[in-house]
Amino acid sequence: MTSARWVGWSAVAVAVAIAWPALNGQFLSDDLAVMHWLVGWDANGAFWPSIFAKFAAGFDVPSHYYRPLALITYGLDQRLFGWAPLPWHLTSFAIHIGNALLVAAVMRTLGGDALRASTAAGLFLFFPLAPEVSIWLSGRYDLLAVTGMLIAVYAHLRAQGFDRWRALSLFGFALGLAAKEAAMPTPGLLVLASLLRAP
Repeated sequence: MTSARWVGWSAVAVAVAIAWPALNGQFLSDDLAVMHWLVGWDANGAFWPSIFAKFAAGFDVPSHYYRPLALITYGLDQRLFGWAPLPWHLTSFAIHIGNALLVAAVMRTLGGDALRASTAAGLFLFFPLAPEVSIWLSGRYDLLAVTGMLIAVYAHLRAQGFDRWRALSLFGFALGLAAKEAAMPTPGLLVLASLLRAP
């Protein structure tokens, strides 16, 4: 195993070990609102139609949010795991790990070697200001927004004109926006990534 892969897998193992007590936590705060929606839609016999309808429904009232993407993942969690919170937390943490891999991919595309990319991914995994990835299921909106943003940046760096990578970049941006409005700065990140790209 190369040193870069060793660093990467070690970072994942340590991150899971650190987060494990929180991953075993319960639903809390805004999580209960999500559960309320799912229970209501299921009781009305319109579980999946209600979830997919959110994509065309516009802004929620009264919150004025447009965040339909996470509802699909919540629906899958509920159908696969019922109301046991641990698998829901593990789903969120798996998305966080996937985002760390995207950070590594972006780093490589910017010219970093494998060790630097693995180190960047590890730092992302341990970022202390984002505990909601392990303790707060409602933080999945942010997780998925970051996923879309990172896909957009990575694909933008790979694109040559308007090719499949450019299309994937636009898709990533749309994905992020369907997760949370926090993805709005993505065009600025694309400009920054272009400036940082190794010649």
